[in-house]
Amino acid sequence: MATLSAYYDVFFQSASGKDSHKEYYVFSEQEARFAAIKDGAKYIHSIKLVKETAWNTQYFSRDYKYSLLTALKFQVEGGVPIGYALKAVVDGEPNPLKRARLEKSVEVLQRGGGLAGAMAQTGLFDDTTVAILRGGEVSGAAVAITTALAYMEGRKTYWKKFVGVMAVLSMEISSAVSMPYALDEYAIPFIKNYFMHAQKNQEAADLILSKLAFWEGVNLAFMYLSYGLVLFATIYTIVYFFNKEVKARTDEMMAEMPLVGNLISNSVTASLFQIGASMLRSGISVPTMVDHLIKVTKNHDILNKLRSFSGAMTKGMSVSHAAENSGLFTPVERLVISSHQDTKDLANIFDVISKSREEKAASQSKFMMQLSVYIVILYLAISVLIGVGVFSVFTGGADTIMNMMTNSTL
Repeated sequence: MATLSAYYDVFFQSASGKDSHKEYYVFSEQEARFAAIKDGAKYIHSIKLVKETAWNTQYFSRDYKYSLLTALKFQVEGGVPIGYALKAVVDGEPNPLKRARLEKSVEVLQRGGGLAGAMAQTGLFDDTTVAILRGGEVSGAAVAITTALAYMEGRKTYWKKFVGVMAVLSMEISSAVSMPYALDEYAIPFIKNYFMHAQKNQEAADLILSKLAFWEGVNLAFMYLSYGLVLFATIYTIVYFFNKEVKARTDEMMAEMPLVGNLISNSVTASLFQIGASMLRSGISVPTMVDHLIKVTKNHDILNKLRSFSGAMTKGMSVSHAAENSGLFTPVERLVISSHQDTKDLANIFDVISKSREEKAASQSKFMMQLSVYIVILYLAISVLIGVGVFSVFTGGADTIMNMMTNSTL
């Protein structure tokens, strides 16, 4: 693709002698200069390229992206051609840096590109959203945008729940992990110091300190194990996102786990089948649709199953037989797929499967969150048990020494 235009802010003196400035979206600084002169500039002071840098990078929130597509949808449904609709929405953005980014999408449409390509050019939307837009383009921009908005709304709801649950779990885990540290840093040193100064009953104090040493060792082991697991999980997560080989092995390993594997599979395929249904309705063939899903899938286990599905059709198998051998579908889903008469039927079937898997994923996610809470409670119980052990040594030792001091006085 040829070089796209950019925003230039031209500072100039008008014919009346007044200093002013105006932004121009053109190919070069020279064109910006000519445009300013054409608009009545008498003297050009300077021309500044308006662009994002590390210091002024613009943040486009999920709500902003959703509002952008919603505004575009209203324009298109009102009968405005997609090119004019997008131009109107972009021109309404007051921030010049954001407008400069969005203006690229308008230029893509003006050069004959599709809506999906225009949105991809902005870099605002993920591969899945772009794929949905591309799949629905044949049926019209309004259908494509509506499908993309439905997907984004689902993701928005999911992330709100996820962030809320993770916030609660993080607070619980932080509280739980802090207990061993508090015992090691404050409680145990205080008890040690208390009995070390029991000089008149040193033999009893030494016995108590030996019992305390046992609980101190248990607490240290538990604390180091806890912090070690947290550190390992943090490092592994970072490596997972940046190392393709580790990600592939992890995806395959997690797919074999009964609870986690089903949750991930249902979550990922629910979105994929929704995209697939949109593409099939727009007239895209099944093999082409599957090949496109392969391009937007990041989970390696699902990716391998999609490749199997695609490879089977490439060898001449029917959709039903390819689905049966892919490992993507359950026996009931395969039975329903085998009953389809045409692409429209298959699109409806994919929609039903998508909704079913989305419901399963929601239920499994809820169960996993409940399970994680129980694990945190178990962790807290172990911390409390160690704490009870430490303080039982303290109270028992204090009583023993007090009794010995009383007896010696008598």
